[in-house]
Amino acid sequence: MLSVSLNDALSLRAQGALAHAHENLKVSAGLVGRFAEPLLTACQVLESRGRNLAISPSVAPLSLSNFRTQAARHTAGWDSILHKVLFGSRSRYAHKLQSLRYTISTLAEEYSVTAEELGSGLQTRPDECWLALDSLHYDLNTCLRETLVLLKSFLRAVPDSALDAVWCELQAAESPRPLPARLRQPESFMH
Repeated sequence: MLSVSLNDALSLRAQGALAHAHENLKVSAGLVGRFAEPLLTACQVLESRGRNLAISPSVAPLSLSNFRTQAARHTAGWDSILHKVLFGSRSRYAHKLQSLRYTISTLAEEYSVTAEELGSGLQTRPDECWLALDSLHYDLNTCLRETLVLLKSFLRAVPDSALDAVWCELQAAESPRPLPARLRQPESFMH
């Protein structure tokens, strides 16, 4: 839904329908936290459960070329460097999950702030903000794909007897919980 609302906002903006574009932007700003929160929880579950595995999941480092924003590229660069320095697969796995959690929370917060600035109408460089939102969205989707790859790697390493407990923990992430203040729908967007 985040993708749909942002794509609609970008499309409406390109057509010159700014009022409708801002309405869709309000929706996307409200959805970014709902997108990020389960990802953050999944990374946390995968990390905590990964500590107890007999065989640690194999991972590749985050790739700079898969990200657009400076913050995500910076984190991916450090993850790539540490991947070469950390010798154990368990350390690499844990560090990649920590890097993803940091990147997801940073991107979601930056998305909320940028959307709020655009929605306020006080932004002096709206073109840059719209481009930034597109890049932030792209990087959040990249984090989703990386999390799915880590989940698959984790599932290959986890014993069948532990799958039910992992599934319950991941399902608990879907239950409604209050979002961090920064990831809630910005006040200026509420009617």
